[in-house]
Amino acid sequence: MSKWLKTQDTERRLIRPFPVPDARFVKAGVNDGAQIVPFLETMRRRFYVDSVLAYLKSRRTMATNTTVAFMWHEATFTEKSSDEAYLGTFSADHKEKAVRGLMRIKSFYHFLPEWMKKFNPLVKDNELHLKWQNGAEIVGYSSNPNMDRMEGPSRAVKDEFAFHPDSDEAYVSVLGSNPLHFNMISTPNGKNNAFYRYCAGHIAPNPNVLKIHWSIFPDRDAAWKEWMRKEKNWSDADWQREMEFSFESMTGPAMFEYDRPLHCRKFSFDKHCRRGYRGWDIGTEYAACILSFQNSDDQLCIQMPIVEFRLPGGFRAFIKLVKEYCESLNKKFDFPDDFWTDFTPHDTTQNSTETRISYEQMFNEEGIYPEVVETRDTSIGWDAIRTLMNRRWDGRPGMIFNEDGLWLVGSPKNENPEWRNIIIEGLQGGFQRQQRKTAEGVQFLDKPLETRPFIDCFDALRCLVVGLYPDVVEKVDGLHDRTDENFNGTFEINQPIGL
Repeated sequence: MSKWLKTQDTERRLIRPFPVPDARFVKAGVNDGAQIVPFLETMRRRFYVDSVLAYLKSRRTMATNTTVAFMWHEATFTEKSSDEAYLGTFSADHKEKAVRGLMRIKSFYHFLPEWMKKFNPLVKDNELHLKWQNGAEIVGYSSNPNMDRMEGPSRAVKDEFAFHPDSDEAYVSVLGSNPLHFNMISTPNGKNNAFYRYCAGHIAPNPNVLKIHWSIFPDRDAAWKEWMRKEKNWSDADWQREMEFSFESMTGPAMFEYDRPLHCRKFSFDKHCRRGYRGWDIGTEYAACILSFQNSDDQLCIQMPIVEFRLPGGFRAFIKLVKEYCESLNKKFDFPDDFWTDFTPHDTTQNSTETRISYEQMFNEEGIYPEVVETRDTSIGWDAIRTLMNRRWDGRPGMIFNEDGLWLVGSPKNENPEWRNIIIEGLQGGFQRQQRKTAEGVQFLDKPLETRPFIDCFDALRCLVVGLYPDVVEKVDGLHDRTDENFNGTFEINQPIGL
């Protein structure tokens, strides 16, 4: 506290930027503060300068505590300019964590000397809403898209952002509210979230990422690492995820068991392809189309997903984009006019400037006449995909994926799209099962997390499989209700229809 008091200007009693202790105030340890002090200086500078900043952190590095301390300092000592006062938002994946975040802020205030409290007293003290006499406010909440759209906050902070439900929507909503500063704090949680996509550069061309590693702290060495692992009973994968910034380790199971050597190949369309198949998914913001063919071993080869975000010309423009790409393949390999077989989900309508027009009409206007398959029951098709991915009687999987199947995917707040293979990302852990908390613990359902763009791509794949292999779908539909103990969920895969 004495160090903080030295920031007082005895003439005007103004507060300088948030103080950082020098090495004399750091407990001697393994690195004697040689790393932590300059790091705190860097953290403070970037906190105030960077408009968007992600803290990729190890556990127990006090990243959240330090961030809320900075927020407290801003709210308490930022002078009101014109009619605008400081507004900070702090959201977490659970309400209890948001409450704890604001409790930390209140604790900083209550430790102030009395003259500082009188300078700007706290006039509203609710568990999720703090307000000072100067008009500054900090609001806490659990992840909520409506709250994320709160207009023009001075600073928006997302704690453990990788664990927020609908993190992609939250990311877009927060940036759309035009905050002066946006801070994301989290340890990794697989690749099915906006925190990973931001850090990996998928939704921002030059991400600002500050890594906070456990080793910069005094007294933390190999012996501390071993103690921590035993204390938490962590496996190697747990340690990599919680402490070493690994996005490969997942906290929830993937929708499909994936073996890269078994399921991945490098292949492409060629003149020997007999027929091409397209599975479509129809969305208002995302749209996806899966391109595939069958090889000489009767394996369904998933060539690539075509994905568009925030369709600039609507779904009609997306149909034209896919058609033009496929026409280039037709011309290159001399495919016949009836080479492509299309499968779409149940028909629906979309607003048009003239009238309400069905998606089927849009396809027909482009000379595409798809078969409409029933996928409104979200449980249909996932077991069929697993069956195709399982080994057949000949030892080969019925479905393989092109590891080079990249496509340009548009990104929010970014006109420059990114090359991505959404299907492979999803199989590697991005496409996960939903979880449900019960009295017995967490259960993982045979339903996917509806996180975009994964859900759109895999819904297009599901539509393709339901259309091509109705016999497989019929056999495995309701697999969880079967009582036959000898049934292992694998069937011999027949030729797809239309060959």
